[in-house]
Amino acid sequence: MPFFKISEDGPINSRYYISMWIFDFKDYKRFLNDFLWALPRNGRGQGSALAAHLNVQPSVITSVLKHDRHFTPEQGLATAIFFGFDEVTSEYFVLLIQSQRSDTKDLKNFWQKRLDELRERQTKLSAVKHDGAREISDSDKGIYYSNWYYSAARIALFLPKYRNIDALADFLKLSREKTAKIVDFFIKTQIVKYEDGVLTPQTIGTSINDTSEFLNNHRRNWRDKAREHFPAPRPADYFLSVPMSMSKEDAEWFRGELRKLMDTLVERLQTSPNEVIRCLNLDWFEF
Repeated sequence: MPFFKISEDGPINSRYYISMWIFDFKDYKRFLNDFLWALPRNGRGQGSALAAHLNVQPSVITSVLKHDRHFTPEQGLATAIFFGFDEVTSEYFVLLIQSQRSDTKDLKNFWQKRLDELRERQTKLSAVKHDGAREISDSDKGIYYSNWYYSAARIALFLPKYRNIDALADFLKLSREKTAKIVDFFIKTQIVKYEDGVLTPQTIGTSINDTSEFLNNHRRNWRDKAREHFPAPRPADYFLSVPMSMSKEDAEWFRGELRKLMDTLVERLQTSPNEVIRCLNLDWFEF
């Protein structure tokens, strides 16, 4: 996930962090308008600052963002540099400009193929967690993702009240014997540390990407778990199913909004105290 660093005075001496996934956009103008709106003071003054950087009149920026005028590829690259986009984001941004400027179908298809390849590569990479943590082996992941209670137990152990086998068994509603086997697996793989009767979760990777053979198990496990609560939802539960028809543009917009919401949630989780346990199952698909 690219993080754009913007301050009230421009990209220098950054104090603000804007998280936005450019690969959800197929229109560079829409991306840039959304990006500017997300800046401090809704981007007020940034258009003029960008115009000065590009050595054009502010009316040129307005004409590009609001009307039919396009940036040149050179102006697109200068814009990416001005806002501090990383290399991959800059490449995608300029390719969007090239595609939207194309006068022929063949040329547009040529640039679109490059855009699709870059988007697919980055989408796969974004699913992999890069935090320097040691990963458990694939054979151990096969066990970890075989049933919901492995990930549930690991999450529960972040709450101090569940850091012993009896309390953990009560939470999972499993026998003490079964819970002990889960804990033994965690200790063997160094997912948790056992010391003086206390189980402490450790920093070790269990992540999988969208090509993993274990992904369908993971999805199925938690959707099955969610279905157990359908007949009698609790006050903290919220289940929503809304089949609908809509425009392709709105479908792409909503998918982008979901991704941005998840990015916000993941960022907030980094500093969120461990007090309650929740599971999010969200399905958004064409049928």
